[in-house]
Amino acid sequence: RAGADAAGSDMAQVLLLLAIVNLSIGIINLLPLLPFDGGHIAVAVYERVRSRRGRRHMADVCRLLPLTYAVVFESGEEVVAGLVRLAKELNLTASHLSAIGAFSEVVLGHFNLEKKDYKRIPVIEQVEALSILGDIAMKDGEPQLHAHAVVGKSDATALGGHLISGTVRPTLEVILTESPSHLSRSFNPGIGLALLDLDK
Repeated sequence: RAGADAAGSDMAQVLLLLAIVNLSIGIINLLPLLPFDGGHIAVAVYERVRSRRGRRHMADVCRLLPLTYAVVFESGEEVVAGLVRLAKELNLTASHLSAIGAFSEVVLGHFNLEKKDYKRIPVIEQVEALSILGDIAMKDGEPQLHAHAVVGKSDATALGGHLISGTVRPTLEVILTESPSHLSRSFNPGIGLALLDLDK
């Protein structure tokens, strides 16, 4: 009898634990965040509120979730043009990126405040892309890439600056994350650059 009571007690504890876990999952699932059910309910309510005169408003769910893309460039591809082309194809408007790899040649830039233009610094040799960081935002309705790169030479010295262009060899691995918010750039005549405009 004592053994049966112990077994029954253990089973009751297991059932209680399962009930608590299920209840917790149910509560979390109701949070108004995608991809939880609560997030889908919130989107449905938002669409209903925004719909007018029989015309249903459709929320762009892709803009409510951060999306991450892995992009691999192969030998001979130009990275700046390739990323801008990809941004147009995927309709990216607010992205952050990082990359590593190598270039057969690269053109870096250093911004001259007086001339309000970039001094071009060509590096015509095989270099390692030690770090590339940047973002993609909208300017005049088109995606614009703004990235900085640090490249390493065969003697272990490094060069860095604005990434103007780069020909990949043998590969370049890019991790690109699209944010839910929309970013845009506005030209600042005092500086001579298109800067992120957080008020838009």
